[in-house]
Amino acid sequence: FIHSEGIFNGEKPLWLEVPDVKDFIKFSNIDNRFKNVTDVIVLYSPNYDIYTIHSLRRHCLDKNWRLYPANSVMGSEASTVIIFDMVDIKFEALSRAVHNLIFVTTPSTK
Repeated sequence: FIHSEGIFNGEKPLWLEVPDVKDFIKFSNIDNRFKNVTDVIVLYSPNYDIYTIHSLRRHCLDKNWRLYPANSVMGSEASTVIIFDMVDIKFEALSRAVHNLIFVTTPSTK
């Protein structure tokens, strides 16, 4: 990922590689970067495993974060966008972040 100085206002994108959704949830509950963020959209592939998305949905509800399939996010923006374990990332998903963009991958991401 190329991040030219002075071009973007936010932080460089963050990439988190975690074993599974439970570890991402655990990490986001203890890491300071996630402590007080409220304007968050979490995007996932619309055909992602429903059991994983169910866990992620409960976590997002607890944190007051928005959770959308990536094909349903047109026109939405958030200060922080988390792209969760998506193999095929379209520009529409990338362009939703205002300040922080975070990629989360697991071993299932190819």
